Amino acid sequence: MPLTQEHFKFDGSCKGKNRSLRYKFTCPKSHRDKNGKPYHTCENPCTDSKSGRMTYVYPDKNFRLYPGIIRNSVEWEKTYSIRCCIEREIASLKSNPCIQQPKTVNTYTMRADLYLTAISKLINVILAYAINKPEYLRSISKLLKIPA
Repeated sequence: MPLTQEHFKFDGSCKGKNRSLRYKFTCPKSHRDKNGKPYHTCENPCTDSKSGRMTYVYPDKNFRLYPGIIRNSVEWEKTYSIRCCIEREIASLKSNPCIQQPKTVNTYTMRADLYLTAISKLINVILAYAINKPEYLRSISKLLKIPA
């Protein structure tokens, strides 16, 4: 981060012959003139470079941190909410004790447990949708506690 503690801004991707894809981030105070050359507009610069401080990120090094979408972009905002929902649903599927900590190593039994868990989740969604209560989509215990 620069001295002002602002986040770096995305400045495009860089590629070269026989090089990995890199994402370039620059200081938020750096800009480009009409010829495309970068310049820095900071009263207290953190580097001697005319174009300001830059950093590069190699997305192929860590897919968890750099999933191929630039954070804080429009595409990230659209995709992130869907991704969170999917990750939460996968975690709730795994929360079944038969799947998370199986007592058997038989693949047929584990597969049957997974199918039964998925079926119970789908029944939960169908019931919550039928009674028009979307807040009960994720938890069958809350759904069973509501008065009839």
